[in-house]
Amino acid sequence: MWRSVGTNDFKMTNNMMSRGPQELRLERKGGLTGPCWVCEKYEMHQDEIVAQFGTGDSDKWRGFDPLKETPDLFLRFSRLHRERNFAQGALSFSRQYGLPCATAREDSDVYAPPTQLSLQRFFEESLRAWVVVSLYESVLNRDEGAARSLLTNYRHLDNGFRLWFELLDEKRPEGKFRHTPLQCALGASVAAVSRIVKRSCEPNLVLQIGDEPQPDPSDVKQIWYFNDLRGAMYLQMYWLLTSGGNLARCEHCKRVISLSRPYPEGRKRRRDRRFCDDACRQAHHRIKEKS
Repeated sequence: MWRSVGTNDFKMTNNMMSRGPQELRLERKGGLTGPCWVCEKYEMHQDEIVAQFGTGDSDKWRGFDPLKETPDLFLRFSRLHRERNFAQGALSFSRQYGLPCATAREDSDVYAPPTQLSLQRFFEESLRAWVVVSLYESVLNRDEGAARSLLTNYRHLDNGFRLWFELLDEKRPEGKFRHTPLQCALGASVAAVSRIVKRSCEPNLVLQIGDEPQPDPSDVKQIWYFNDLRGAMYLQMYWLLTSGGNLARCEHCKRVISLSRPYPEGRKRRRDRRFCDDACRQAHHRIKEKS
């Protein structure tokens, strides 16, 4: 059975990342501050989606926190390019969540909610996200054919894809290590995610001083700054990639199982856990007995 990355994967990872010393509060530097922002109205202008109000009209924008409200938004975004009417799908996405990024201004130091984005860039960003997820799924399923095909067909989308594609059939001296398709697939997925998170996101520490004269180390919190919605969405995939050691899949229903502690002081779960619960364990054994 093909293992697909689904909504529960992202929700489980988000819940897991929400525990512990870090604080998942996203803030924007400059312009409107707080979570992501969605304009009151977006329209299609030729081949671009354009916000109908500027960021100076703050009453025409509403805040939106993707990590809390839609922890699987990266997955939803990755599927958008498959819409039969992509232009309408992209417009509907924008009206609900905002534009993922801007057409230009990649290196600007002044961050503000993007107000326009070409459909071509919108499509390419969604397709890139889908390739990231698909490469990761090929590793989960140990499917070397899928890994090779994805790297071959989509190497033009991202420098990370291209670099790891070039390692696929790299000629090495006899006896020297050669990269396998699955290693290259995971490397390409990690490279694409880490590049965008590095460009669009910035972790920082803040100290929340209380009334007590003796400071508490737990007053130190981690926050994330980000440039755009794309950065916030890629953080979701970033956390999924880095949570591999704390997640497994039920052998019966294929749902994600968290291997981390249920709460910070709780007892650590077994690393060899195979089933969600007793019901799945018993159902799995019944099926094996019948076969």
